[in-house]
Amino acid sequence: MQTKSSLLTYKTISNQEAGEYLAKAVDLVRGNLDRFTDRFPYSNSEGGFYQPGDNREWTTGFWTGEIWLAYEYAKDPDLKRAGEVQMESFLRRIETGSDVETHDLGFM
Repeated sequence: MQTKSSLLTYKTISNQEAGEYLAKAVDLVRGNLDRFTDRFPYSNSEGGFYQPGDNREWTTGFWTGEIWLAYEYAKDPDLKRAGEVQMESFLRRIETGSDVETHDLGFM
């Protein structure tokens, strides 16, 4: 007989475990900065990997948000610099009106 899952059946993690998971997430973001500081992950993966692309479509803001969340946690100056590079790209996009006619503008 299959039991129904609920939030009450999941084990609560400790603060230490939460910190370890956050540190791992920050490491994953750091590990992608070489590919995705001046570029953005394409919205669809190819063979399980996201190719670098231009700042277009509405999904690019998710990666930028991950960078800023990682910076907020780790206070790593490399993350801040990457976030600033990304924000400059969004400013250029707004100034030039490039791909901004979308109801998903808030995600960017």
